Amino acid sequence: MNRLIKSMLVTSAIVAVLGLSQVMAQTTGGGNGRRNRTPQQPAGGGANQGNRGNLDPAQMQQRIMDRYKGALEITSDEEWKAISQLVEKVVSTRRETMQGGRGQNGGGRGGQAPALTGAIGELKKALDAKAPNAEIKVKLAALVDERQVKEVALLQAQESLRKVLSVRQEGLAVLNGLLPAKKP
Repeated sequence: MNRLIKSMLVTSAIVAVLGLSQVMAQTTGGGNGRRNRTPQQPAGGGANQGNRGNLDPAQMQQRIMDRYKGALEITSDEEWKAISQLVEKVVSTRRETMQGGRGQNGGGRGGQAPALTGAIGELKKALDAKAPNAEIKVKLAALVDERQVKEVALLQAQESLRKVLSVRQEGLAVLNGLLPAKKP
């Protein structure tokens, strides 16, 4: 029994040392390129290394739109100009629907809790203050109403997009999560 415990302790120590050495390699420039990079090097050490923390929101939005343009097999700039506004509306409305009232501070990066706004923020305040059940019920009802309004706006945006797409593009939009599946 003692031999088993000693062997487990030695194994744990080896795993801890190996893990620590990997962490040290990453923080000293051996992993993700955050330290020891020249000013000419992009954040993250290069393209497609997953360092999304330094990506401008406008660049992220452009990448999303470019991905949808390709996914919908749109090659004409004229066609994309007509469709892109409707795609953008679906994307932004979905983001608002899924965001759940989180503020615009990056969703809690940097160890900060995201600011809650709207009905969800009011519900959180009531719960934190240990408000009476009647008040919590009112806040819950307001949250349900707010979410329903956002869901209706999302459905309207999706239907507007569906109207301008070909049947093939509609299928591609469903597969890529832009539109819900609907019988033709």
